[in-house]
Amino acid sequence: MKSLLITPDRRALKFTAHPTDQLPRLGASGLANTPLNAADCAERYALPAVMDVSRPKSGLVDAGGMALDSVGAPCADVMQFLADTGGMIGAPSFIGYASCANLSQDPLMRAGVETLAADTTRQWMDVTHPDMVKAKSVKTVMDRMGLRHVFRRAASDTGYFGVARVFIDTGERDHAALREPLRLTPDSVLQGGNLSFIHIDPSLMFPGQYNASDPLSPWFYRPRTWFALGREIHSSRFLHFVQHPVPLLLKPAYNFGGIPSVQMALDYLVHFAGTRESAARLLKKFSLTVFKTNMQSVLYGGGDDDVRRRVEYFAKNRDNDGVELVDMEEEEILQINTPLSGVVDIVRQALEMLAAVWRMPVTKYLGVSPGGMNATGESDLQNWYDHASGQQASMFDEPMNTALALAQLHTFGAIDPDCGFTWAALKKPSDSELAIINKTKADTDAVLQQCGAISAEEIRGRLSNDPQSEYTGLDVDDLPQAPGGELPDDVDGGLL
Repeated sequence: MKSLLITPDRRALKFTAHPTDQLPRLGASGLANTPLNAADCAERYALPAVMDVSRPKSGLVDAGGMALDSVGAPCADVMQFLADTGGMIGAPSFIGYASCANLSQDPLMRAGVETLAADTTRQWMDVTHPDMVKAKSVKTVMDRMGLRHVFRRAASDTGYFGVARVFIDTGERDHAALREPLRLTPDSVLQGGNLSFIHIDPSLMFPGQYNASDPLSPWFYRPRTWFALGREIHSSRFLHFVQHPVPLLLKPAYNFGGIPSVQMALDYLVHFAGTRESAARLLKKFSLTVFKTNMQSVLYGGGDDDVRRRVEYFAKNRDNDGVELVDMEEEEILQINTPLSGVVDIVRQALEMLAAVWRMPVTKYLGVSPGGMNATGESDLQNWYDHASGQQASMFDEPMNTALALAQLHTFGAIDPDCGFTWAALKKPSDSELAIINKTKADTDAVLQQCGAISAEEIRGRLSNDPQSEYTGLDVDDLPQAPGGELPDDVDGGLL
């Protein structure tokens, strides 16, 4: 009888069992050279002592020979283990990129994600530097690269998938070079060379090696490289965006990204959809007409032609102007209406809970006017802009610092430590509010100049550098002549 024997180096050898129960013995080369009997084979390939009931019992096995390290269940991941032990009953887990992409088609989901993405990039940013010409040059390069659109799409992806990764394209396509870090030096990013940003869908990327044993390592639970459809690329060659970071143990489960906003809102969307459908069914059954008539023939096997003709006649002539005739002795009409009080409030509350997940006022989320007398919704909008500004800083600051350094290397061939950026205010004042602000500043300047704290040149410089003033870019040195001509020589500083 022929059988297979798996060697230690994973090679399968065919052998024939002899009557003497002798099997081929494997030599150092892995080939059969000397006989190996059944007893030797059993000893060499036996189970460990803690799992073999035929061996002497020890403190590591129970009375039945079962190893004491057995859990009696198949292996499970961390989330499944916590759920089985009752520690995470009802806890959510990552629903997967396919489900997230499917949820992106829902209009309420898109309203929440796209509104935040649009607001965080609507006013954009300004490059700061003591040299205004240099700051404008860097800003022009960043605008030419379409960086605002890149960040806008990244903000959308963090809402839909929990993470966004943008490849920094310097023109390098060599596989070995892409596995090496991208250093922010003139040698890696050439002045005037190729520099662009390529968005890569999160579903096309999976992590490479990362450290899971040394918490002091900079790569502890941080992938050193990423695979984009099989191409290995170093992590420093990406701009990484995460809106809702997850705890350390959950990072691998979320592909080292964050919690998608659509996943967080899914439960509330399901409840709202159910509430809305229930209200629609209730409205459909709001009014019920009961026609009392003789049902004996129908219930006890008789024909129902007479009843059908009677109901059809009733339905045909039923309207607000019709007159219905009924039999005084055998017929009666009864109208039953279901009360709808409170249904609207229940549906609205379910929708407001969905808006609360996005931290967004209903006036912004749905575009409806605020209710109540003298209600403007200004305080709600201010809270929303504060939240959006915080998300802007936590989600965009680190990628923007990298993008700013890349733009400087591309433009000047060096990184200037004096060059920075500021996020523009999300709420833009109206014309009337801006007029009041400028009037307050002018009154303050007049008082400070009158007491000698500042000069006219300093006031003119503030007006020239104030983007909200109508005198931005004014020549500071070209002072106008004071009213009434030049001051007399015996007047000191304009004071008699």
